Amino acid sequence: MQQYQAKDAEQGEQHFSVTTKLATLVFILGIALVLLFGIFPEIAPRMLLHGKMTAVPNDLMVMLLLFATAGINMAFCKINPGKVFATKIGSSAFGGLLAVLGPGWLGSTLFDNPHNLMLLKQLVGSIVTHNTWIVVPLIMLASMLIMSQSATVAVIFPIALSLGIAPLFLLATVQALNFVFVIPAQPPMLFAADIDETGGTTKYGFIVPGIFTLLVSMVIGLIMIHVMPV
Repeated sequence: MQQYQAKDAEQGEQHFSVTTKLATLVFILGIALVLLFGIFPEIAPRMLLHGKMTAVPNDLMVMLLLFATAGINMAFCKINPGKVFATKIGSSAFGGLLAVLGPGWLGSTLFDNPHNLMLLKQLVGSIVTHNTWIVVPLIMLASMLIMSQSATVAVIFPIALSLGIAPLFLLATVQALNFVFVIPAQPPMLFAADIDETGGTTKYGFIVPGIFTLLVSMVIGLIMIHVMPV
């Protein structure tokens, strides 16, 4: 305990330069803009695409804003990228990025292919129609492979709805989308495990509490759609 208190005291005495404070401010401004365009997509810039004015998609806006933030910090705040990657936080974040890229690319390759989607629909269509609950492990499997809740919704939910799955059932079991913690490749998981100096947080330590939370949430959701009037 005294060791951590001494370390906190040493960190509390640090003085940050003007460029460091400015870089932090630029980063916060970039995050604020990401939230602004996410909450109000109608204010997003528009571009001419195939002869039609189209708003820039939100995912592209996030990448553009964060790349711009990083570029401004490197150009005007004299932030050295080498020093960023040398820090524990930077190396953990970059490792998490590479770890997510592989399984995410694999999942997108499998589920974005129209022929694979057609085959999946033919194979599981009749089963899901007569056993609605099977769609839940399918959603969990897809989210585990794709590692993106929004991408899983875009791929699996239209198939489920076309097979006659009730929208309220999908809403009640929406927490199945969060089954992304099984493969320890999510940057927040790796980051939490790396910065925990006590060693109590492990990369696989999220599985048991995560599954328990998902099951409880889905049971509560199913009870709510049967009890509450629609």
